[in-house]
Amino acid sequence: MDDAKVTGEMTLERVATNLQAVTEQLKNMDAHIREMDAHIREMDAHIRETDARANFMRSEMKDGFRRVDEQLKDGVKRDEQLNDGVKRLDEQLNDGVKRLDEQLNDGIKRLDERLNDGFNRVDDKLNSAKIRDEELHGLMKFGLEARKGFRESMEARFDAADKKHDEQIELLKTVIRNVNK
Repeated sequence: MDDAKVTGEMTLERVATNLQAVTEQLKNMDAHIREMDAHIREMDAHIRETDARANFMRSEMKDGFRRVDEQLKDGVKRDEQLNDGVKRLDEQLNDGVKRLDEQLNDGIKRLDERLNDGFNRVDDKLNSAKIRDEELHGLMKFGLEARKGFRESMEARFDAADKKHDEQIELLKTVIRNVNK
């Protein structure tokens, strides 16, 4: 019996220890549940606050949509008025552009005629200048050839005169030598 008593005590001790562990775990769970309850209460407060905001926003949105509808109706009227104004302006611009286009084309034609006349006058003057240039070139060529011929003629005369002078100097030298002898 002693062994049975020891075994029973050990079992009772184990049960007491297990019971104590279970009690501790229950306390911990109870503390967690209380924390969760606090969080849930906070969440409920946030949800109530969010619901209140949502209800306020719904009423504000209804007012806003009503005002937007009114503004859209006014906008449609203004858009129609604007479209009419744009059509009138477009017609006026088209008329103005047509008139400007005609004036521009007339001006371009007159300018083209004046430019062609001017180019023709310039061409005539250039042709006259080219003819005068060619005539001047011919005269200058003739003048250069005449100068060349005159120079050659003068060089030949100077050479002949130099030769004659050299001969005369030699004759005088010969006469002087013969007289001195």
